[in-house]
Amino acid sequence: MKQPYFIRRSDDAPFAFAGLWETWRGTDADSSNPPLETCTILTTTANDLMRPLHDRMPVILHDVDFDLWLDPAVSDRDKLTPLLVPYEGDGFVATPVSTHVNNVRHDDPQCVQPLDST
Repeated sequence: MKQPYFIRRSDDAPFAFAGLWETWRGTDADSSNPPLETCTILTTTANDLMRPLHDRMPVILHDVDFDLWLDPAVSDRDKLTPLLVPYEGDGFVATPVSTHVNNVRHDDPQCVQPLDST
């Protein structure tokens, strides 16, 4: 079984992934069907921190890029593509945690409790 890790900023500040969200209504004439809400998190190649753990990682946005990424009026690929690169590994830490986190029913502090180093 693979070792799970808790990956966070070293200062514990929140951070944002680049994601896409869409509401799809379909093309049929039956308007009684509820809209389908979909979302995804974009990934890129792994940075130096993540490479030993996996070959890809979520696209992490810098704070200064939030407004650009979230602006619905921006559709120019040349403005957005530079954001889709691996985030520098500096400022993040990867801490081994228990396989307790692998169960979706577990939603408690033990999910991010570092493994004992003893």
